[in-house]
Amino acid sequence: MVRIYMAYLRPILFMVSIIMHIGCLSDPFPEYDVSLEVKQLSPPAKSTVKRGDVITAKINYDMSGGDEWEWNIQVVKKSGEVETLESGIIQNLHGTLAMSIPVNNEFAHRCTEFKYPYTFIFEMRTYELLSGESQGRKKLHYYYDFTSNHGLGAGDSVSAIVTTDADRIIIGGAFSTYNGEEAAAMIRLNADGERDMDFKASTQSSNYAVRRLLSQPDKKMVVGESHSSGYDKIRRVLPDGTSDGAFISYRNYHEKLVCIAQQVDGKVLAGFDSGYKNDGPVTGGIIRLNADGSRDFTYNSGGNGFERSYDRWYTIEAIGFQSDGRILVGGGFTSYNMEAVPFGFVRLNTDGVLDTGFSAGNIAVHRILVLPDDSMLIGGARNYYDVFLKLNPDGTPDVNFNSGISSIDGQVKSIILLPDDKILIGGTFSRYNGTPVPKGIIRLHSNGSHDDTFNPDGAGCLKDESIYCLAVQPDGKILIGGAFTHYNGIDVPDNIMRLNADGTPDLTFNPKP
Repeated sequence: MVRIYMAYLRPILFMVSIIMHIGCLSDPFPEYDVSLEVKQLSPPAKSTVKRGDVITAKINYDMSGGDEWEWNIQVVKKSGEVETLESGIIQNLHGTLAMSIPVNNEFAHRCTEFKYPYTFIFEMRTYELLSGESQGRKKLHYYYDFTSNHGLGAGDSVSAIVTTDADRIIIGGAFSTYNGEEAAAMIRLNADGERDMDFKASTQSSNYAVRRLLSQPDKKMVVGESHSSGYDKIRRVLPDGTSDGAFISYRNYHEKLVCIAQQVDGKVLAGFDSGYKNDGPVTGGIIRLNADGSRDFTYNSGGNGFERSYDRWYTIEAIGFQSDGRILVGGGFTSYNMEAVPFGFVRLNTDGVLDTGFSAGNIAVHRILVLPDDSMLIGGARNYYDVFLKLNPDGTPDVNFNSGISSIDGQVKSIILLPDDKILIGGTFSRYNGTPVPKGIIRLHSNGSHDDTFNPDGAGCLKDESIYCLAVQPDGKILIGGAFTHYNGIDVPDNIMRLNADGTPDLTFNPKP
């Protein structure tokens, strides 16, 4: 399939040019020529296209000289460089080339790389074997306007959302652009979804991703991030986004940072995946940092932490706290400090010692939300099936919650308790208790039954899309982040959008500039 990058809210110059250059050793002075005729172009030139559309064209070509011809789709960048996007070989010197050009989000997010007006070139050429020079170039020009009723959103997935008391929104993820402009992994948005340029993230590198954000009472924020240079890092930023020099940043060169959580005394626990870089166990799964970022070695002093019996590695995916400070830990492990434990879910005392009075059975827990009465909602897997459960404070199942167990056909990535005690969950699922539900996000009643008044007629995200994080604003509107481009069948800002309280899209969020 031939693809062409589409610009965002700019006129597009679509240039079809054919260049030939190939040669024949028996003829030192071959002649090359090409004629082009556009037989079909849909939609017509000078029309408006939007994301999701496809431009189709059929071009008759008639070439002389050479044995085979190379075609290229090229784009002219701001620097004046010409980048080849697609290429191929044609051996027939006469025929028709059919092109299908999707106007998609991948192309739209690259709009800042292109020269204005955006120039796209379709080129066919053949190389003269003796001189290496191209022959027979011709060009056809077509203009389109690309339009949308909203901003582009984040250029890659959003994994964390934090709201501030000023109705502003901080997002983190793997993106390097927002609404087509450079924005490295962590930015702040105004209430309407437009970027707040007063937030000065400490790095503008595109070689890192933010995994977790943790808001603190003093409006500072702990950031868990992964760097392409080979380490994961925990640092703290000030309210304006710059790094807090009073916090000692922690780096781990051997394991992937998966989760962070904060105790009431300001200390921070971090969970890791030891199998990510094949270096083996290093931290024992969890470390604790003091409020200034220094390592707290009183946590699990002398213990070797978590392991799995079959490879000695571990994955810590979720950390929660009960009101007495005891620590709930979920993930993939079978032992703690050399003592066998139920697979995937344990409780620790405040010093990191195993609490043997807690037993929830074998559940590989991915997410934990501790409720005000110390009971807990968990998303995880039991016997190879995804589940969503409510447990009593001691870890036993709450049989009054959806008869004790809820089946769900995908991972739960985020859990929020709403002010009316209803429950909002986001993830990769599309069925709950065997019944189809909107893809990626549903609301439950306090007893665990599905609340079908939430987005009642909507489909949610597309089949292969997911919701990773949720946040609820004071007015009841819901921010969702993840990896998506559509919601309820309509085109929405990529990877970060807002819903009304009833689950329908809030089309006032991130409007068209």
